[in-house]
Amino acid sequence: MKASFVQLLLLMITIGGECCVEIFRPMSSPDIKLYSANTTYNPDTQKTTFILYFRGPSDTKEESGIPLTELSSKPEHQTSVFMAEKQVNIAGENTHPEEFWMKLSSASKSTTLILLLKATKTDEFTWQFPGQSCLFELRKDMDDGTSKYYVTLKNEQTCPLTNWENDIVIWTEFTVKLPENFSSHDHTSDSSKNKNDKYFNRTVDYLILNEDYLKTDGFQTVRAYYEMWAWPESSPIQKYGWKVELPLKY
Repeated sequence: MKASFVQLLLLMITIGGECCVEIFRPMSSPDIKLYSANTTYNPDTQKTTFILYFRGPSDTKEESGIPLTELSSKPEHQTSVFMAEKQVNIAGENTHPEEFWMKLSSASKSTTLILLLKATKTDEFTWQFPGQSCLFELRKDMDDGTSKYYVTLKNEQTCPLTNWENDIVIWTEFTVKLPENFSSHDHTSDSSKNKNDKYFNRTVDYLILNEDYLKTDGFQTVRAYYEMWAWPESSPIQKYGWKVELPLKY
């Protein structure tokens, strides 16, 4: 089976009943990668110019209004190299860095790369981005109306699930639309109280949604993500993170 057809892999396992294990993201590094980030300050114009290079799926789009130029592509791999350029005016006596967000997304990979950039009156360049070497697999187990989303890391020493030493943090996020008669006393999202929660449970490496209970009680799961964020020590990029959308049952 060719790699291009392995984006969605279904394994049907029967052990005293039906259980569907869906490996919807095979073990690999983030789909949208940073090549380099460069800033140049011009004292005459008092503007800082950002130039960033990325590699990602050919359908990668920029969603925050910053122009994204496709420089080259490999149709056989459905990947492209992109460049983004933006000028930031930092005139005046304000010495605090000007910050702005950049967001790149790929519909084919259900992946988004979000960056927080800072403009200062200095020239900076970096080509090292913690987290890009992290290999992870995402899978979904279905059993009795319950969806269980798991993340498995191959190189946990450099990409730990619970260790902040390498300035990398991993978690899951989900959004639920509440029913009209919902009372704030009906349910709590406090992680210390949701071990046997009727609707959901989560730790750093899994998220469990009882989607049958949610639907019966009038909740609607809008979206869910696996996220990995990194804080580089010295870079024009203050922080960046990847969000991979999880395939919901409804």
